[in-house]
Amino acid sequence: MEEVSLSEPGSPAGCQTILGETQDEEDEILPRKDCESLDYDRCINEPYVEVLEGMNTKNAQKYEAVRWMLVFAIGVSVGLVGLFVDFFVRLFTKLKLNLLGKCIHFWKMEYFTQKLQYFK
Repeated sequence: MEEVSLSEPGSPAGCQTILGETQDEEDEILPRKDCESLDYDRCINEPYVEVLEGMNTKNAQKYEAVRWMLVFAIGVSVGLVGLFVDFFVRLFTKLKLNLLGKCIHFWKMEYFTQKLQYFK
């Protein structure tokens, strides 16, 4: 049985993308996305690279610090929203159960008073 090569003749083996395109290894700057990545890599594109190249070390550190503070603020906000949701769910559950308990108690009393009047 013959092995079928997916690469074009004259191109090095393993330089073919999923879509069947061939690339030179020198042109490939970023890692290939042939398989799923769970690393949450940053999107590196030309405008982003231009911004990074235009920054000096102090601005880059300030940029990273602001970025991490924003991530922290988002995390705290999500946590507070979760606490508020939990608090109000418990509050409304207690109110509902108290209201239902009072209604059931009231209906029981009316039912028994009607039965007592029936037997008089």
